[in-house]
Amino acid sequence: ILVVLGGYAIAVTVARDDYARALNNNYRKSYLEVINNIDSIEVDISKLVATTASRAQREILLSLYSTCNLANANISSLPISSNKLIPLNQFVNTLGGYSYSLLTRVSNGDKLATEDFDNIISMHTHANAIKYDLNYELQNNANNMPIIDINAGEDNSFGGGLTNVESTNSKVPSLIYDGPFSESVINKEVKGLSGDEMTQADGAKILKELYKNASVSSAGDTNGKLATYNYNIELSYGTLYAQITKRGGKLISLTSYGVTSTQGNKKSQTECVSVGQEYLSNLGYENMHMVWSMTDDNMCYINYAPIVNHIIYYPDIIKVKIDLHTANVIGVEATNYIYNHVDREPFNYTYSINAGKNKVSKALTIKEQNIARIPLEYGGEVYAYEYIATWQDYTYYVYLDVNTLEELNVLRVVGTSSGSLLL
Repeated sequence: ILVVLGGYAIAVTVARDDYARALNNNYRKSYLEVINNIDSIEVDISKLVATTASRAQREILLSLYSTCNLANANISSLPISSNKLIPLNQFVNTLGGYSYSLLTRVSNGDKLATEDFDNIISMHTHANAIKYDLNYELQNNANNMPIIDINAGEDNSFGGGLTNVESTNSKVPSLIYDGPFSESVINKEVKGLSGDEMTQADGAKILKELYKNASVSSAGDTNGKLATYNYNIELSYGTLYAQITKRGGKLISLTSYGVTSTQGNKKSQTECVSVGQEYLSNLGYENMHMVWSMTDDNMCYINYAPIVNHIIYYPDIIKVKIDLHTANVIGVEATNYIYNHVDREPFNYTYSINAGKNKVSKALTIKEQNIARIPLEYGGEVYAYEYIATWQDYTYYVYLDVNTLEELNVLRVVGTSSGSLLL
């Protein structure tokens, strides 16, 4: 009887623990989704400050309204007493209702007034404070303690932490920023290749000329719309994996395995930019200039694009990754260039770049302006004026059509745990 009872007690304990783990996994999923919801809300509010186009305002307000509804659903699934979630619920409900109200007005042709923008800025301050708490204080709790304790119920440290969501802390660090249009819309047709079909040996020869005294061996091939020969490059500092297009012999991808160094003095960002530019030139990529660069830990990440007659051609971006200690190129991504590079029509415009400045949101301070060729969201390209501007501690990229001054896109630099993005 004792053996049976002991076995039963063990079985009950194991079952209870399994149940608790399953519950916590579901609750942790809901909590992380709340974090994502608040992150999206903060980004959308900040973009609303930067846009003046009715179409863009409608899209942002609809996104805000939808995200607030999702956040409400995720918050309601957390096993925490309602009084501890009151501040978060109030904010999400208020913002959702306000977004819907503004959406209705803008859809009816009304313009947002100064008072509306004041309210939007106030909402952004609150969203940023909540975002800070959820991301940088409570996430450690979610990772290191159960959201619900079978013995303690909801009276645990994690649940209590949610009472602090009205913190005034709002400084969020920014990390790597991936550059405007670094993930350009890929055309269905490969436009950037010309010349005859190459052999496996031809591709190996290109790499051997680029990497003197290196051992280059075949790693098979890839067929399809963008066919490549693949190679392993054995170097004194590690192994690189390269892909060369069968047609035209262009290096389209270079990745590395265990080649990062932490020895020696770090090279400057300027040195790395020169190294990358020369590297691309040796591969036949001409007129490539740095349009963005950033260092992080032991790496320098650089985006190059053709700049011809002072016009930046963003669809043709090539990304390069360089070891800061050795100045070795250990990563290349040229897919955008291969798909998009083509001779374009001459630059013609109706409005000047200075005229476009008057269309940029008055809340922004313009720091730089350029002429650019940019990809459109649903395909195609267009010439645009690029205005790099700031509001508070944020950086924006605003793009206006050179012939209509229509607002084509507003991007904001956003810091994340794995780098910075443009959203």
